[in-house]
Amino acid sequence: MVRPWYVLTGGPGAGKSTSIADIEKRGHTVAPEMARRLFQEKMDRGEDLSDIKNHMEEFQHIILARQLEMESGLPEDKTIFFDRGLGDQIAYYRFFNLKEDDELRAALDMAKYKKIFMLDLVNAESDGVREESAAEAAILEEYIRKGYEREGFEIVRVPVLPVGDRTDFILANL
Repeated sequence: MVRPWYVLTGGPGAGKSTSIADIEKRGHTVAPEMARRLFQEKMDRGEDLSDIKNHMEEFQHIILARQLEMESGLPEDKTIFFDRGLGDQIAYYRFFNLKEDDELRAALDMAKYKKIFMLDLVNAESDGVREESAAEAAILEEYIRKGYEREGFEIVRVPVLPVGDRTDFILANL
């Protein structure tokens, strides 16, 4: 069953979190980016970005488990907008040279999103969690697109627009 769940994704610096915040402000239900939440938890406990990156395979598995846990607790019939989805994991596994494993495959088999909104890159500025260069952000954007395409999801490209116009574009293309 395809759920009325929509993923906002794109490379680092595409404006996903800004767009999600605007969608939420308009009264829609949103789900946070699990990787960002987990990065923040670890940094709050005193770990730095290099510690986390040195254990990237473990970190990606934790993100995957947390995303699955979050999604399993959400109503399947309610419209929800996600700041990244399970398909984003494909790109990050590839970017960090991790082998796609049975855990990732099983998670992807459970992904039931109605549509993927791929936001074009706005900028790639470091924010303490996001440290990718503009070139790396473009590579990740391509990996994300290819990953969702490979899994058979419908992708809608979202051009760079003012925040409110981007939100209008997304809501008009559900």
